[in-house]
Amino acid sequence: MLRCIVAVAGLGAVAAGPAMTGTGAAARSTTLHLPDVQVHGDEILGDPAFAPHAPAAPDGQEGFGDSVIEVQNLETRAGDVDVVFSNKADGERVTGVSRGIDAGGAVGIDVARVNGIGFGDFSAALDADVRVGAVARTRWPNGAVTAYRAPESGTDLVVPLVVANVLGQATVFSVRNTSAANVNPIEVRVLDNAKGGTLLTISEILEPSQTASWDTFLDQSLFAPPALPDNAHGGYVGSLRITAREGVATMAFGDQIEGKGSSAYTARPAAAANAVQHLPLVRAGAGGDSLIGIANIENRAVDVTVTYRRMDADAGTPGARADQTFGIGPRGTAIIDLSDRGRGNQPAPALGAFVGSATIRASGPVLAASVEDRRAAAGQVDAIAAYNAFGPGDLGTRLGVPAVRRAAQFATTALVVFNPGPGSAHVVVELTGADGQPAGSPALDVPEGGVARLGLGDVPAFPEGTGRAVLVASQPVAALAYDERDTSVVPAPQPVKVKIVELMGSGVSGTATLTQNGTGVDVDIRMAGGGASDASLNEGTCSLTPGRELHALNAIANGSSFTTLPRTELKDLATGTRSIRTSVEGFRGGRRQLACGIIPYVAGPEDADMAAVEALVIEAGAVPPTATPTVPPTAPPTAPPRATATPAGPE
Repeated sequence: MLRCIVAVAGLGAVAAGPAMTGTGAAARSTTLHLPDVQVHGDEILGDPAFAPHAPAAPDGQEGFGDSVIEVQNLETRAGDVDVVFSNKADGERVTGVSRGIDAGGAVGIDVARVNGIGFGDFSAALDADVRVGAVARTRWPNGAVTAYRAPESGTDLVVPLVVANVLGQATVFSVRNTSAANVNPIEVRVLDNAKGGTLLTISEILEPSQTASWDTFLDQSLFAPPALPDNAHGGYVGSLRITAREGVATMAFGDQIEGKGSSAYTARPAAAANAVQHLPLVRAGAGGDSLIGIANIENRAVDVTVTYRRMDADAGTPGARADQTFGIGPRGTAIIDLSDRGRGNQPAPALGAFVGSATIRASGPVLAASVEDRRAAAGQVDAIAAYNAFGPGDLGTRLGVPAVRRAAQFATTALVVFNPGPGSAHVVVELTGADGQPAGSPALDVPEGGVARLGLGDVPAFPEGTGRAVLVASQPVAALAYDERDTSVVPAPQPVKVKIVELMGSGVSGTATLTQNGTGVDVDIRMAGGGASDASLNEGTCSLTPGRELHALNAIANGSSFTTLPRTELKDLATGTRSIRTSVEGFRGGRRQLACGIIPYVAGPEDADMAAVEALVIEAGAVPPTATPTVPPTAPPTAPPRATATPAGPE
C-alpha cells in the first residue's frame, strides 16, 4: 500500500488541465472545513524511491486520490464561494479558488484543476456569502472512493466507531484546527468500551489551520496491542473523544488493507448527541454486512434498545421488526457486528438476511455511525461505505444532494429515505441533469418507521452521467445518497499515459501513451535527452534492477518509438506492476538503465467501490420533541499539554 508518500503532501507545483483561480473573498455567511482533500500525483510513478510501494493492487487507498468538492447552495439567492487550500503539515496557505453558485444550485470544484495546487493531500476552508453545504468526494486510481459531508466544528468531538487493524481494516483520521489565527492544543483519547476509562491519550498542538492525521495501521506503537487491548481478532474496535481549546473539525477514513474499498465519515460534537439515533440503511448477510458503533456521551450508564425494520415489509409481516436491548457503561461504546465475523461486544441479533433501518433509543445522549462492507464470493471485502447516524435535529423536509450519478464511473446513486414518523411521509425527488434541466420528479411514500430506496437507474428521465437532487418531504426525514457499483455501461478503454523519469542522473525523460487498438495495444514513446536507445516493457516497477522483459519495443530514434503489441489487452498491462524502460549497452557490458515509468493501475467495473453520504438539510421543518438529557461539558485543555504520544505526522 502506497501510504508512505503522504509525507510529501503539498509538493509539486503544476495544476492539471485548465486551472481555476481565486480572486476576492465572499462575505461570510457559512464557513466549512474539509480536513482532507487530495490530488493524485503521476510525478511519483517513475521515482525509484517509491518503487517498492508502487504496485497499485486494488487494496483500499493507494497513495493519493483525486478529490472533488461538491457544494450545494441551501438558499434561494445566488452567492459566491471561496475555498482556501492549506498544507496539512503546517497549515500554510497553498492556493485558493472562487466560484459563483446559483440560487438553490450546486457546483463541483475539481481540486486537481485549481491553479497552483500541485499534488498531495491538503485541507480546505470554504467561505460563502450564502448558506451552503459541502461534500468532499475522493476517488483513487484503483477504484476506491469515499464521500464525507463537511464536519461540524467543536471543542469536544466524538468519533463513534474506530477500527484499528481488525480483519484487514484500519482507520485514518484527520483533525483540523479551524482557527486561522491561534494555536490549538488538542487531546485525542481512546476510551474503554466497557468502563469509559482512558486507554490512550495523544496530545498535540496544532498551528493555525494545521491538520494532524493518524493512521491506525501505520502508527502501530499507538494503536496495536499492547498499547490498546486486543478486543477483536488481534486489533481494536471502539471510539475516540477529541477535545481542544478552540474549534477543530475531524473526518475519518475506513481503509481496507486486505481487500478493496475505502469509506469516510466524520466526528460529531458531543452536544449533537441525542437519545435517538437513526441509521437509514444497515445490512446483515444480504449483499453486505454492517458494523455499528454507539458511543455513550455521558459519565453514567445508559440503557439502549435498537429497533431493526426490514425494508419493503409491512409492519405486521412476521420478521419485519426486531428489537435488541443492552446497556452501555459510562462513556463506553457498544459495537454491533451484523456479520458472522465476531467484531462486536454485543450479541449479533438474529435478523437472517436483512436490509433495512436501525433506530437506536437510549436513556441518555449517544452518537452512532455505521460501516458497511460487501464481500466477494471468496469472502474478501470488495467494497465499503460509511456514514454518521441521524438525530432528530439532523432531519429535514427539504434535503439536497449536490451530486448524483447514473452509470458514471461505474456507479449509480440510490437515494435511501427513512421516515421516523409520526405518520406516513410523502417525498418528491426533484432531479436535475448535468445540463441544468429538470430530469424527473419521482415520488416515494414512506410509512412511519419505514425506509424506501430510489435507484436513479430506475428513473427513465434521468440521463446517464451526473446531476443533482433535492428531496421535498411532507415531514422531517433522513436521507442518504448511496453510490453503488453499476456495470451496465462499460466505456471503451481510454489511452493510458505513462510518465517516464530519468534513472541514475541520465538526463533522459519523456512519456509513453498506451492505446487499445482493436485486439492490440499501441505503445507510443516520446523522449527528451539522450540519443538512440532500446525500449522494453517489463515486469515490476522502477527499481534500478529491471524485472523480466515482457515485450521488446522498437528502438528509440530521434526521440520517438512506436510499437503495436498484437493480441494484447490494455487492462492486462495497466496493473501498476508493469513498467516501460529505456536502456543502452554499458561500457563494461550489461545494460545501463536510462529511464523508467510505471504503467498506472486503471480501475475497471470490477474495482468500483461504493460510497454513502448524508443528504444536506436545506429546510429542517418541525421536528417532534425528543427528551434529550443535557450533555455535560467536557473541559478542553487550557494549556499546551505534554505529549504523551507523538504521531508520525499528517499523511
